[in-house]
Amino acid sequence: MVESNLKELLLPQVISDSLKAIENNNSLNDSQNQNQTLKSTKNAQSIILGQLEKGDFGNEIKAINQKLKLFHPEEISNPFSYKFILTKDRKYIISGQNDGKIDIIDLESKTTKTQIIGNDVINCLAIDSSDSYLYIPAQDGHIKKIIQWNNFSEVADWEAHKGTIKALKISNDDKWIFSCGEDGKIIKNNAETGELGGILYLHEGSANCLDISADDGFLVSGGNDRFIKIFDLLAGKVEAVLEPMNKSVWCVKISNKKIIAGGSLDGEIRLWEWGTWDVKQSLIGHKKACTSIQFLKGEDYLLSGSNDGSIRIWNILTGSSEITLKNHRKEVIDICVSSNKMYSIGKDNKLLIWSLQKTNELSRIKAHDGEILKLAYSEKHSALFSMGRDNKIIGWNSSDFTKIYEFSIKKWALFMCLAPDEDYLVSASKDRSIIFIDIADGSTIVHNLDDKSCVTTLLFSENGKYLITGDDKCKVKVSKYKSPQKIKFKSEYSSHIHSISSLAITSNNTLLFSGSQSGDIWVHDLHQKTNIAELNGHSETVSKMKVSRDSKHLISISYDKSIRIWNIEKKFCARVINHHLERIYDLYLSKDGQVFYTRSLDSTIAIWSYESFSLITSFEFLQGGRALEASADEKLLYIAEGEEITCKKSPLSIGIGLYGPGKNYYSFLGYIKSILRGDKPKHVPILDKWVIMPYKINALHLYAYFNMPKHLKEAICKGSASFYETSQGKSPISLCLERNFTDCVNSILNSCKKKIQENPYEIALISKDIVKLNLRGFSGLHNFYKCIFYPSKAEYLPKFCIESSSLPILHLSTCLSVVPASFLKEEQFSNDGQSIVFLESAIYLNTIAGSAESLEFLNSLVESKNSEILRTDFINEFIKQKWKKIWPILCLQGFIYALFLIFLCVHLLFYLKDGTMLAPLFVTNFFLLLYEIYQMGVSGSSYLSDLWNYWDVARCLLTIFYLYVEWGEPTDEGINTLSTFLFLVSCIRGVAYFRLLQETRYMIELLQEVILDIRPFIFLYIYTTFCFGMIVTLLTNEHSGLFYVFLGTSHFYNYNNFQSSDFFPFEYVLMLIVGLINPIIMANLLISIIGDTYDRVQEGITIADRKELVRLIIEGETLMFWRRGRTAKYFMQMCLAGEKEDEDDGWLGKVREITLKINRLALNIEENFENNEKTLTQSIKINEKMNEKINQMNSRMMNIEKLLMKNQN
Repeated sequence: MVESNLKELLLPQVISDSLKAIENNNSLNDSQNQNQTLKSTKNAQSIILGQLEKGDFGNEIKAINQKLKLFHPEEISNPFSYKFILTKDRKYIISGQNDGKIDIIDLESKTTKTQIIGNDVINCLAIDSSDSYLYIPAQDGHIKKIIQWNNFSEVADWEAHKGTIKALKISNDDKWIFSCGEDGKIIKNNAETGELGGILYLHEGSANCLDISADDGFLVSGGNDRFIKIFDLLAGKVEAVLEPMNKSVWCVKISNKKIIAGGSLDGEIRLWEWGTWDVKQSLIGHKKACTSIQFLKGEDYLLSGSNDGSIRIWNILTGSSEITLKNHRKEVIDICVSSNKMYSIGKDNKLLIWSLQKTNELSRIKAHDGEILKLAYSEKHSALFSMGRDNKIIGWNSSDFTKIYEFSIKKWALFMCLAPDEDYLVSASKDRSIIFIDIADGSTIVHNLDDKSCVTTLLFSENGKYLITGDDKCKVKVSKYKSPQKIKFKSEYSSHIHSISSLAITSNNTLLFSGSQSGDIWVHDLHQKTNIAELNGHSETVSKMKVSRDSKHLISISYDKSIRIWNIEKKFCARVINHHLERIYDLYLSKDGQVFYTRSLDSTIAIWSYESFSLITSFEFLQGGRALEASADEKLLYIAEGEEITCKKSPLSIGIGLYGPGKNYYSFLGYIKSILRGDKPKHVPILDKWVIMPYKINALHLYAYFNMPKHLKEAICKGSASFYETSQGKSPISLCLERNFTDCVNSILNSCKKKIQENPYEIALISKDIVKLNLRGFSGLHNFYKCIFYPSKAEYLPKFCIESSSLPILHLSTCLSVVPASFLKEEQFSNDGQSIVFLESAIYLNTIAGSAESLEFLNSLVESKNSEILRTDFINEFIKQKWKKIWPILCLQGFIYALFLIFLCVHLLFYLKDGTMLAPLFVTNFFLLLYEIYQMGVSGSSYLSDLWNYWDVARCLLTIFYLYVEWGEPTDEGINTLSTFLFLVSCIRGVAYFRLLQETRYMIELLQEVILDIRPFIFLYIYTTFCFGMIVTLLTNEHSGLFYVFLGTSHFYNYNNFQSSDFFPFEYVLMLIVGLINPIIMANLLISIIGDTYDRVQEGITIADRKELVRLIIEGETLMFWRRGRTAKYFMQMCLAGEKEDEDDGWLGKVREITLKINRLALNIEENFENNEKTLTQSIKINEKMNEKINQMNSRMMNIEKLLMKNQN
């Protein structure tokens, strides 16, 4: 029989603009809020809000925000004092008041009608099944019967009690009205006439509450005497008196399953088993009196309201409080459940209407009489097959979970799976055979094993070509598979020393993996039929393995509670995950390969991101289990829990759902609601582990999108949140960049060191945004680059190598973790000798020279506003390995240009007249011109951004013009001028080629900086030269009348090149001043300027040198246009001698860091000053306008006063 495990949960009915009530659930610090949460899937932890089309992240946030508004109930305001009833048509709420009034609330129009019945307190009501008659108490113990819809006219009135009536209940057949009161009596009256049916029984003191069973067979009541009594209405006797509660009983309820529930003055709720009358559960949570109890449909859950202002949903099976709602600000008076809604009223004068919606758990069945071991889903038959310890294989219809197949195994079943065509079930058992069961007719084909071994695990290759088995004889056998009748094992691998427990195979059928009960994994070559490698790491049974969809990794789970990710190419463990608290039994990899699930004995299922190997979320079930399966479309999950199977909607396919560990559902709900509203709630680390599905949005994404840098930093540093991409491929840092939140980006960058220690694969996601980070030049970027190239702490790495090893060695790897064999041969490693350390990068880059991504990254380095990144080891090693590839190309160009200069010099010095060297000059210039044309073609518009390119073009054209003139009939005067100019241009261009040499590269930078820095000096020098030239010319009275001759002569005067024999004493004094100022003072000024420039260049020589080197690399890689589309990504790794030294830990690095911070602070102060100045200017203008307006108003007031005075006169 199909059962439901919490088929209904609380959801609101309509959207409310006010979210204040749910804010009570936002904080975990309040002790009363510790239980205000929904437990994980164990207690239907995910609530479906509706289907949602995927869009960009902003649209998803808007959609989520809109859907989450539904979590607030519909609210109707009305002064409530006592219990209420809901009409059977669910259109009206009726409640009594202190002054004899009845309020009727129309639930459709939200209007309230008040009817005056008398002057008595109406503290309880009852209504018949036709909504025709209303029964109300009177102060003197009478009961009034009223025709409800005919002006509330009274039909009958009879005396029932002496004193106040506390509760009224009408039988389901509308024949009898039951009441209890302060006199302790439980009375039965005829509902039609009011005739007394008898005093059924008594309580000592006041009888406060009562309820009647659905079959009208039993009456339950509770009173101040602390007793709950069960009365058999058919037998006319008290059936049982239950164990007294600690305080007086305020409410009772009897379920359809005959479970008795009672709530007391101290807030305790007790549940009793029918018949045995033993206490089933004691529910502790309410701080004050429990005022109302209701069973949810299915009766596995209980609702309770209390004077502490809360409504709780209790799991009857576990006795735990699953949801706590504090939307009422004062005492909860009463609650009622009807159909798909819950109604609650409180002394805060509010009626709240909640919607009851189905959860994503569809059904739960008891499938076997023993623990379920395996599950397998058949798309062809639309059936789920389960195998249990009862030696049965049962098929279940996937639509309604009815049993459609059942097969019995003779001996203990060990394994079960589907054949590739899904026509057969394949099973292995203790009878040392493999059994093929025809699903259509139940017939079997049995293969008895010749070596008397028991098959412990079995696997078909992805294409169905191979059947592979592992047995208790430690053997792995391989057979080609065509049909169940034709099986013959031709290959055998004997590498293990314990029984085989799991198998996996690559999609191309080349590599086979086998795991054993001792924890070792062997890699076998199916084609060569050899054992390749042993993977050691697990310490207990390897329960299951899966090869990733990209065939790069093997995922294995074990009884040792760990998940291991193995690099298939390098045959080593890339990542160890320790999350589960108990044995891990099953593993499911999604068809798109983006996520994988693990099922553990700790009652949890964890969802993992394959790209970053990080936890997306985990959720709990009632108990642990061994099996997990998904439907063909992966919209449904089937989870084995002991003897039961739970079917639930997959978190990746349902509408919006909230998933996470523990009992923090509503806390997370309130938390994200506060964030979506724009608030900045206090950071709660436990909520960082929750996620919004199917979008895979966790707290980090919300912090990033809503500009919460402090929360980001705390979440990353404390390790409370995983760093992964949403379903739309958005990581937290990409969201920060899109939203231009600088503080958030810096928070992530500065916190990465902690995250790298935990899981460097998460940081690898930042690789996708590294170019944007470079271009923006964030202040924390250089610190990020420092921490992403770090010494590996892997225990398997060797610590020494032989002295003759050539170090350092740089290696570009497709995997993040270091593989020693990639650096040195095995015999080169030793137990002593040269100590070594391995560095590995946490981000990957496209290092292929000429690729578009490589050029994009290189350009971002040059354009970055944070040039300190060029000092980091990572960038330095990246540039160096790039330079090794590009240097030969640029050297070839430099060599050709050197030949050109040599040929030009030889021509001008020795063969100017006969033109012998014109041909070599033409050839070299031709090649240089071809290079420029080629560079223009591959560079496009970027060619114009380099000034040296203009110079190259000009030199090529000038050379062509010179050769044209030379081969014509040049004049001596013209050719000398032209050749001199050509040589000057060529020499200046030749200076740029000194950038190819590390020793002279910084000098080129120094030369450029000097030229820029002496520009003011040149203007001053020209001015003083002109002035002193005028003075000397006037004294000597020597001038030619030509201005350029005058300037040349003035320049020579700076070197005291003038005749002074005829000078008078005064003229000598003037000449002394001229000779002192320009030659000495101006020269020293120039030296000072150049010295300052040198100091500045020296301080930034590393940055300048590497930036220039990057420009040269860009120039070389630009030529390789055929590589633009290459997209291979590599992690950078390095093997160094000794321990890695970091210059930034020394005093020089600290001084540089302080200087950098001071410079940034100064820049910020300057920007703030400018902003304040602008603000002040605007304020002054606004003040002036306000004064002007005030003056105008004063003028008008004066005019009005004058008019008034005239009118008075």
